[in-house]
Amino acid sequence: MAKTKKNRDIHPPELVRQFFARSDYLDTMVLRPLSHITMNWEASWDGETYSPEAGSFAGDLNEIIEQIAVSARPDRYHDNEDKLAERVIAELRWPIPEKRWLLGGCGLSVNPGTGRIQ
Repeated sequence: MAKTKKNRDIHPPELVRQFFARSDYLDTMVLRPLSHITMNWEASWDGETYSPEAGSFAGDLNEIIEQIAVSARPDRYHDNEDKLAERVIAELRWPIPEKRWLLGGCGLSVNPGTGRIQ
């Protein structure tokens, strides 16, 4: 059995921060649903990080972004998705399509086995 080379690439924290800074959905899809925890759910980007404010998620969000930036990427991360899908199908009986994942409204799909967009 051939050994696989471990992917130890670490992306520069600046690029990871830029990714989150450009996210249009972060406030509405991630933070707003947490508004029952704190009323100060909106996060303001100051050019480098989210501005820490009392009672906001900004400090936590900055820590999460930093952890993502310095974490090594696994070689076969799709294997984890496959195991999660198998568990969800078996235990929760959710009907997850096994062949393709549709990309929202654009008419394209992703083949989970290859990761190729079709």
